[in-house]
Amino acid sequence: AVKSPVTVYLGSLYKSFRTYQHQVVIALVALVIGSLCAWDGPQVWQAIFTASMVAAAASLASIESEAWGYNMASKILLMFQSAFAAGVAVQVGFDGFQVLFGTAVGSLVCFGSGGWARSLNEHVPGIALVWYSFGAVLGALVLTVWSRPVLVTLGP
Repeated sequence: AVKSPVTVYLGSLYKSFRTYQHQVVIALVALVIGSLCAWDGPQVWQAIFTASMVAAAASLASIESEAWGYNMASKILLMFQSAFAAGVAVQVGFDGFQVLFGTAVGSLVCFGSGGWARSLNEHVPGIALVWYSFGAVLGALVLTVWSRPVLVTLGP
């Protein structure tokens, strides 16, 4: 039976928590978070949720970069970019979808036009990832910071 990557990831996380040697640390962290939520629930929840999404994005990027066999520098770049995009998207709220959508579209455009980067990647390891990351950042900027000038330029 084939399992989804999310199921495998959550199963691994659950197993790690269950077999962690220092269960007292987990209990203390839960106690501190619970106390902070009792003190100022909405603000603490937003901070915890943002930090959790950033950690999840970085963790998933780490797992994927290991599966693709990236070197350490590429792995760190991909983790940082994923964590940053997720953190901005969560903080911005509904408009955060534009950050994620711009990041995805920018990466896909650079991937689609990145045959040169993939061929050059054999001689300069990581150049393809840098090209895709550039596209992701540019896509996010186009749909967030530069959205008005882009819409004025493209609109009638």
